[in-house]
Amino acid sequence: MFPDSGGCLFPPDSTRTGLDYESPNKDTAFFAPLTSNQGSKNEAYARFNVHVDATFSAYVVLVGQYLPFNPNTAEAVRALFVKRAHLSSWDDISVQGEAREQLRAAFKVALTSLAQLFMVHETGPYLEGKQATYADLIVGGWLNMLSATMPEEEWKDFSTWHSGVFARLHNALQENYFECK
Repeated sequence: MFPDSGGCLFPPDSTRTGLDYESPNKDTAFFAPLTSNQGSKNEAYARFNVHVDATFSAYVVLVGQYLPFNPNTAEAVRALFVKRAHLSSWDDISVQGEAREQLRAAFKVALTSLAQLFMVHETGPYLEGKQATYADLIVGGWLNMLSATMPEEEWKDFSTWHSGVFARLHNALQENYFECK
């Protein structure tokens, strides 16, 4: 159970909506390893996590240059990012102009099948309808990161994609489950 929700992150009576999601980026090679689902207690959720991570990780370059680093460690962290991503400099992370617009368009297309899963239950905004599960929090984590790192105009545009399904999820999670003390 999660605090004050009246629900369970892994509900036994779940319709398991969306847990069979398969990322269009599932075969993309990533420098940093993605989550593994081998031996997981909740294997369907772990598999979902792998596929969601693949989809969002393929486009994380859209926000890389905007990541908010601690000023005391920013240069060291940037150097580590450059090394891990096999880049020549931090400037290589910046994607601008037409290349950025093409990448954003590809991201929108890549999110289509995931967005459709959030439209299965009209009662929404969660995969199961009115009750959030761990799967919603997986996607919500990525949405939270994007909301904090995307340029404001791009986040506003992103919020309209796929009839605003991800904006509704993000807003509901922020309102109902996000608490920072």
